[in-house]
Amino acid sequence: MMVWNGMELHELDVHKLRELVTGIHQNTFLFHDTIRFNICLGEEFSEKSVKEALHVSGVDRFLDTVPGGLEGQCGENGSQLSGGQRQRIALARAMIRGVQFLILDEGVSAIDVATANEIEQELLDMQDLTLLTITHRIKDGLTSQYDRVLLLENGRLAEKA
Repeated sequence: MMVWNGMELHELDVHKLRELVTGIHQNTFLFHDTIRFNICLGEEFSEKSVKEALHVSGVDRFLDTVPGGLEGQCGENGSQLSGGQRQRIALARAMIRGVQFLILDEGVSAIDVATANEIEQELLDMQDLTLLTITHRIKDGLTSQYDRVLLLENGRLAEKA
């Protein structure tokens, strides 16, 4: 039996479940539009919500290097941004919507280790967020903060902590 907040998964409304869960992948799609549009996707959010999403995702750490800042262009599929910047925008896109279950599937792999650790630490510190991280890059100091760590080798479970 799989349960989320006391309800069996099969009892949850599929649309509500889609609002609660999202995944950030290694390769992120961005529209040929502004950073703000790629985060908000045409929806209206308060400036406070935007600032919080920018901070948690680390987008605020590079905005001053983009001509136009938040209104700066991403380019076709984010061609004017680095892979790490694109991943941070995808993370901000999820965080602004208040997701409660986040799957990082190599979701910070294009970000330098120190910054990725800071972002992941912020996510781990969030009380109302469940974080599932899939990675090839073990982050020293962070694994002890997860409730469970599974190590796979050659497609088999090698270690469970």
